[in-house]
Parts: sequence; structure tokens; C-alpha cells
Amino acid sequence: MSLKAAMETVLVVGATGNIGVSAVTAALRSKRNVLAIVRNQSSADKLVKYIGSSEGITFAEANVLSDSGVKGVVDQVRAGKSGRFKAMTNRLTAEVSLKRL
Repeated sequence: MSLKAAMETVLVVGATGNIGVSAVTAALRSKRNVLAIVRNQSSADKLVKYIGSSEGITFAEANVLSDSGVKGVVDQVRAGKSGRFKAMTNRLTAEVSLKRL
């Protein structure tokens, strides 16, 4: 495992769907953190029960069908309001800025 992999965070939209659960599981197995977007706390609880732990997962509730759903989560991460993801804020902002060039 590289140091880079240990620091990466994977954003999983629809984390409680069939593909989402597999993506969360794979990310955790590869020692990455997960920012899981879920509909509500009940969905988050079901994911934790299925996986067996919430370690390495930060949940964000969002309506992915609305224009502001996922954008709101990304904005919170950029602003440093997403708990353990404060450290990645500068990196995320830098990556987004580079993509805009």
C-alpha cells in the first residue's frame, strides 16, 4: 500500500445501491476513506449494518436528483465543514482550479 492510497478519499454517490455498496467496500479494502452520499440516516445505518462498521466512512445526506444535492456536499468539503475531510479541502480546491484552466 502506498502512502498516497492511504490518504485518498473516494466520493460514492448512491452509496447504498448495489453498485454503491460494492464501491464503498472496495474503497475501504484498499485503505481509502469514503465520503458516502446517502438519502437519509436510515440509509446510512443500513450500509453500516451491511458492511459491519462505519470506520473510514463519512456520510453526507443529499438529494442527488436536485441541482444542488451533490454540489452542496462538495461545497461543504471545500469549506472544511465535513469533519475528517478538512485536510483534503486545499487539495480538492487545487484540483478543481486546475481543471477549470
